[in-house]
Amino acid sequence: MFSRHESSVLQHALMQRNIEDESEKYVRLEQIHSAIHSLPEKCRQVFLMSKINGLSYVEIAEYLGISVKTVENQIVRGLKLIREKLIK
Repeated sequence: MFSRHESSVLQHALMQRNIEDESEKYVRLEQIHSAIHSLPEKCRQVFLMSKINGLSYVEIAEYLGISVKTVENQIVRGLKLIREKLIK
C-alpha cells in the first residue's frame, strides 16, 4: 500500500502527465490544421470534401465537375504535402 504522501505524489504525477498528453495532442492538431490549410486551394477543397465532409470520390467529382481520377490525384497529393509538412 502507498502512504498518503506517496499516493498524493503519484496522483499529482499522473495528472501532470495527462496535462502534458493533452497539450501534445492540441499542438499536433494545430499542426495538422495548419498543414491542411497550407494546401493549394483546389487540393484543399477536394481533401476537405473527402476527409471532413465524408463525400465519396464520385460525389466530389460530380460536384466539382472533374474526373474521379483527378479527385484521387488531389487526395494523394494532399496527403503527401501534409505528411511532408508534419515531418519537418
